[in-house]
Formats: sequence, structure tokens, C-alpha cells
Amino acid sequence: MGINSLLGFLRPITKDSSIQEYTGKSLGIDTSCYLYKGAYSCATELAHGIPTNKYIDYLVQVIRLLQASDIKPIAVFDGNKLPAKSNVNRSRESTRKDTLRKGKALWYCNDKTAAAGFFQKALKVTWNMVLTTIETLKGMGVEYVVAPFEADAQLTYLESQGHLNAIITEDSDLLAFGCKEVIYKLELNGTCKVIRRMDICKFMGVKDFKFEHFRYMCIIAGCDYLKNISGIGIKRAHAFIQRYTRANLKIEK
Repeated sequence: MGINSLLGFLRPITKDSSIQEYTGKSLGIDTSCYLYKGAYSCATELAHGIPTNKYIDYLVQVIRLLQASDIKPIAVFDGNKLPAKSNVNRSRESTRKDTLRKGKALWYCNDKTAAAGFFQKALKVTWNMVLTTIETLKGMGVEYVVAPFEADAQLTYLESQGHLNAIITEDSDLLAFGCKEVIYKLELNGTCKVIRRMDICKFMGVKDFKFEHFRYMCIIAGCDYLKNISGIGIKRAHAFIQRYTRANLKIEK
């Protein structure tokens, strides 16, 4: 998920912050990140189809943290699968099922510790889990949006229209989409990391910089839509963009 090594690449412009700095503001939450994080605590139950709502707990704690700081949370959920990612989604689902099978085989061989690790790698947030989470959020008076497709684009749109002051996520794709302010590594004590688009523009070191140059760099380095070019990671992609800034970038085999 996200652009490989992008957050590490942007570490020099990543600011330490506190969620209390957003008091009185509206923040979008990329809910899938926190549902997956919460699901780690009950991966074994989910793998065996045992009813549980534990996967909601971490998201609820994040929302309560925001509410206690007088911050308005708006939760955004993934909707339909994006057709442009059909190949990568099929590949991931195949890998997930294979991992789940291996985990169950280990479980029935009584190697439950090893099995639990496979169950965590095979996690999947289902639509029923989303619906259960939505009902919980309704009970907390939290606004929510189900995106037409992936939450990334919906969060970016909501921010661009002034409905959000920043976005909370663990997914670097939000930066490539062009979000102005993204909050990462939010801890339950309120500490967090922040990356701002205006700092990216300065950091890139590209003459006559346009944000599309940053997006090109992310694409060249590899994303969910295209594999990276062999031998090119984020640093080499950055060097390439610094040298070639034409809008019609073309790389020959």
C-alpha cells in the first residue's frame, strides 16, 4: 500500500506535531488503515470466522482522542474496487488466500504462534466489517462517507473543497494525490508526524517545479497502478525528475 520508501524519502521535511494543534478543525480519517490495525488484535478469530468486533476498537480510540481535543472527525471508507487496479487486486487476493491456507495448516499442526503470524498477513477488511463499523460511528455521532471507489481520492477531494483541514492516514498515496496536509504515525497520546505539500515543493529541488513532477516521481518509483522500472527506486526517480522536468516524460525500454 502506498509508494515504496516515499515516507522515508520525505523524512527531512516530516514535522513532529501534536493532535492538539488541530483543535477546532475538521480531520478526515482513512478508516481502512485503522481497521486493519485493529484487526491485528483479532486476526485468529477473523481467520476462523469467529464473530468479533475487536477490529473496531483502535479506530474508536482514535476518534475519542480527536473528540476530546475538540476536533471534528470525518471517517471515509473505501467503496467499490477500482477497475484500474484489477490486476494488482487479483494478485493480492491470491496471495492472501494462499497465506490464509498456510496459516490454517500450521494451526491444525498445533503451531499456533506461527499460524497467528500468517493470519495477520492474510487480514482482509470485509464489507460486513465496514457496515458494523459504520453503525458504531453513528452511535458516536461521527460523520462518515463511503467513497465511490477508494478513500484516497475522496479524502483528497474533501480537503480540496475545504471540508477537511488535514487527513489522518498511514498511506503515502495521499501525498501523491496532492493533499495539502497529511498526518501520519498518530499515537493515542496525541503525538503525530505531519507532511505538508508546500514543504514537498521546496524539497524536490526542481526548477520551475509543478506538483505533477512529484507525482511523476512516485509513478516512476512504482505504485499500485504500475510496477516500478527495474533498478529504479524513489531516490533514482527523484534524480530523474530533477534532470528531466518535461510534462511529456517518456522512458524507452
